[in-house]
Amino acid sequence: RLLLLIPTLLGIILLTFIIFKLTPGDPGMIMLRNQAATPEQIANMRAQLGLNDPMVLQFGRYVWRILHGNLGTSFYGSVPVLDSIMALFPSTLELTLAAMLVSTIAGVSVGILAGTARRKWIRSLVTFLSLWGLAVPQYWLAAIFIIVFAVQLKWIPVLGGEGLKNLILPAVALAVSPVSAIARLTQSSVQTVIHNDFTRTARSKGLGERVVVWKHVLPNALIPVVTMIGLQFGAMLGGTVFIEAAFSRAGLGTFALAAINNRDYPQIQGTVVFGATIFVLVNLAVDLLYGVLDPRIRYE
Repeated sequence: RLLLLIPTLLGIILLTFIIFKLTPGDPGMIMLRNQAATPEQIANMRAQLGLNDPMVLQFGRYVWRILHGNLGTSFYGSVPVLDSIMALFPSTLELTLAAMLVSTIAGVSVGILAGTARRKWIRSLVTFLSLWGLAVPQYWLAAIFIIVFAVQLKWIPVLGGEGLKNLILPAVALAVSPVSAIARLTQSSVQTVIHNDFTRTARSKGLGERVVVWKHVLPNALIPVVTMIGLQFGAMLGGTVFIEAAFSRAGLGTFALAAINNRDYPQIQGTVVFGATIFVLVNLAVDLLYGVLDPRIRYE
């Protein structure tokens, strides 16, 4: 798994590099910030940026810089991209972890309730709410939250801020879709495991239903759920773009949005590579967690 990280990250870097090259616009002209720049000035700037070199050489130089922790320099302000990312990442990580906590607790709890419920209307209600949560756009939900809780009820300030009070609504808005996905998968997994032979054996020993579910059903049903949680964590890192913009929070989402609006290619590339690296590492951690949850995987 550790060795697979190398080609995976190289593929991500290559794809980012190719997209950068195919994007319309001349980086030399953007760096000069002058639409009336002469062809000689643009050519000199392209030479300084190394854009006239062969593609293979440019890509090798790009990979070498990344290996040394250099994600480039912003076109605006000449600030190292990695420094800007590291300054904003704690805010985005705080929001993502809060949303992950909400989605994991709510999704697993609702999924267990629906998976063990004997009444059909409970399962149908959970299915309906899960589909609604997967379908509702995050930016629309964020706007509704702001109108209701900030403007009408005045429970939170309209503009973003620090502290738990200003974190609740963005975290909930970001967590709605992951809650739905985790709940659906947990429900399906629990319903599959609850009818296995070892579950019937546990009941035949006289164990209570709560003990059967928490000690026997849930540990065996959590493997696909853990995979989903890891994938949702990576998706939420990217989904903060809409939430941070809607709630006026400074973070990687607003940083990437500003980079796109300014066509600041080093910022865009750096943010994509950094986010993809975090996503790959999270999935590696999920794979290692399998052995903790299920000893059979560790023994194999």
